[in-house]
Amino acid sequence: MLTIIKKIKPSDRERALVSKKVNSFLSQLKQALPGLKPELAGSFAKDTWLSGDHDIDIFIKFPYKKYHSQDISKLLERKLTAHTKVHGSRDYFQVQSQGYMFELIPVLDINSAEKAKNVTDVSPLHSIWVKKHIKGKADEIRLVKQFTKANNLYGAESYIKGFSGYLLEVLTIHYKGFNNFIKKASQWSQEEIIDPEKNYKNKAKIKSTLNPSKHSHLIVIDPVQKSRNIAAALSEKKYKEFISICNKFLHNPSTSFFEKKKFSLSELKQPGENVIYIELQPLQGKKDIVACKILKVLDFLKDRMEINGFKVKDTGFEFDKIGRIWLILENELLSETRKHYGPFLKDTINLKKFKEKWHKHKLYEESGRAYIRVKREFRTPGKFAKHVLEQDYCKENYKKILKIKTI
Repeated sequence: MLTIIKKIKPSDRERALVSKKVNSFLSQLKQALPGLKPELAGSFAKDTWLSGDHDIDIFIKFPYKKYHSQDISKLLERKLTAHTKVHGSRDYFQVQSQGYMFELIPVLDINSAEKAKNVTDVSPLHSIWVKKHIKGKADEIRLVKQFTKANNLYGAESYIKGFSGYLLEVLTIHYKGFNNFIKKASQWSQEEIIDPEKNYKNKAKIKSTLNPSKHSHLIVIDPVQKSRNIAAALSEKKYKEFISICNKFLHNPSTSFFEKKKFSLSELKQPGENVIYIELQPLQGKKDIVACKILKVLDFLKDRMEINGFKVKDTGFEFDKIGRIWLILENELLSETRKHYGPFLKDTINLKKFKEKWHKHKLYEESGRAYIRVKREFRTPGKFAKHVLEQDYCKENYKKILKIKTI
């Protein structure tokens, strides 16, 4: 593990360089925002950041008594010059300075989660909790973050649905380090409930108290806000993938689990399968939003494939500057005809209409229902996928098809 830590932990030189630029920017903010409190946030504030990761979060704290009923996002925007607005539960702002990207996040300066007017207001309390409990575990958290990043499990964004940085910090602290975290996670069941601060008497009380919309395969009670499940964004797929990766690592520990694998199209296909691989140029806009639109294309394509008779075994999605989607199907040429169902035989009125409409076709019966056989327009998945991508619903969600390939 020492080899991995050496690679991912910022060096003294990198720390000094980043700190100099961050302190300079904070100093400028304090002068430009009198009466407000700019404060370093995120992994930089907690010293859990990875080498080379220089996107820096800064809380702009507004005094609660004065601003609790105002739109602090609009107030902050008026005070900024060159910036990019990012829409969220509360709008925040990106500012490029000295070669770094700073994200300015307006929050109310509160000392308890109950005072929060927006979920973002609680974030500084997260930082306080982590810094209080992190002693001796910063490098352990770095290992967990790199482990999940390398295996495409990091990020709570809606197009990823993985582990947020804060969730990983809480779990690493709860399990007292990387090794125990991985060991315990490998044993997670279909439903796992974790309450780090023991805010509830038992798991049954957690389930009955927590909003049903926040129930998920993994429930982790926020240490500073007991009504919140900080794992609510984690999808079932990512949850199961993480358990599987943890088991593989324990059976065969290797540094390769911490190395991001380059996408390999050839590794997707197994004997007896077809793979439809597609690259799409996204629309312009916030990454989270345009990536979700690409994901909508994949979901729609999978649905159309299955309705048309293709057997989809699995799907995949990656997003960077372009969207990559793929579908793994059973390697079968569809029959020349498909069943087109009509009404039940006892529905005599509609059965008569069905017969009149399809009078040139032979009528069949299955489980008391009439059907005919019609010729398929598409028998191979590649041509059908291209047809679906050209439908209006799909075209609204991407800018351009860059590649479509069947292997």
